[in-house]
Amino acid sequence: MPAEVSTADIARFLNLTQNQLRNLEHNGIITRAGHNQWDPTKCAAAYIRWLQKEVDETKNSEVMANDKVLTQSQAAAILGVSARRLRQRDQEDNPPPKNSEGQYPCEAFGRWLKSDLSRGLGVADDGSVYVYEVERGRLTHHQANAAALEEGRKKRELIHVDMIRSFWSNVLAIVRSKLLSLPSRIASVCAGKTSEEIEAEAQAIIYEALGELSKGGDGVPSDTD
Repeated sequence: MPAEVSTADIARFLNLTQNQLRNLEHNGIITRAGHNQWDPTKCAAAYIRWLQKEVDETKNSEVMANDKVLTQSQAAAILGVSARRLRQRDQEDNPPPKNSEGQYPCEAFGRWLKSDLSRGLGVADDGSVYVYEVERGRLTHHQANAAALEEGRKKRELIHVDMIRSFWSNVLAIVRSKLLSLPSRIASVCAGKTSEEIEAEAQAIIYEALGELSKGGDGVPSDTD
């Protein structure tokens, strides 16, 4: 993302309403960089820290001291979603950890929440922050390279090396076979002939072998699709 974004953009980035964003700012949890300007990396890190603290405080509360689990309504409140939406999350990829009684173990839920939010905000497990615009630029660059390679292949400007290797291996194998047979062929057809006749016969056999090389044409297989 850009170095600084607007209030509306940072709210969407953190999956919050603008009222929720203002409450977080009012409570000193996140701060703006200037008028209608927010640093997305700093805001994301501060928001994650606050959420983790909220989970830890809930886990250490009197209710949690007794059972060490979150009810569905408590877990939904921490996530800022409805109980119905939380149940939908249970059916999606990477669902929150839940025990056999349908409750959410505090410690496991806290780890899951931190990991889930970090991925959504472009933060790796080791704490590295991925800048959206940079990563999108890399993806676009690789996609353009792949498209250029495919276009070059269609125009016969580019050919896979394995196809060239196979093509010339076949040609050279035929030439090698003909050259290796040269002594025996000369011996069989040139017995009792003059040196001029032997030379002509040998020349014809060699030209025949060289003719196989000429079948390579421009050195490019005819079928490159």
